[in-house]
Amino acid sequence: MDEMNNGFVPMGDPEADKRAKTAMILGIVSIVCAFCCTYAGVIVGIVGLVKANGLSAFPELSPNAQSNAKIGKICSIIGIAISVVTIIINIIMMVTGNNVLYNLMTGQQ
Repeated sequence: MDEMNNGFVPMGDPEADKRAKTAMILGIVSIVCAFCCTYAGVIVGIVGLVKANGLSAFPELSPNAQSNAKIGKICSIIGIAISVVTIIINIIMMVTGNNVLYNLMTGQQ
């Protein structure tokens, strides 16, 4: 036992726990943004993924923080994937002229 902390072993680093929670929140926000503002979904998803991957430097994460980091990573990947698919569909629709908004903006009928 350690004499300095009277045998108390902390469950994890509070800073790493906050980062894991932030990564989870960013992952969820990236999924929401993927449906309303596609480019923001990509950006927020990448930030969340970087934060979740950066937590591998903290081996002493609590089990709750580990699950938050994993959820953040998965949600960020899903948000990025949905955003990229939406961007590709929008590009295809604009190139083929099947986008009503694009037709209105360019004056095509």
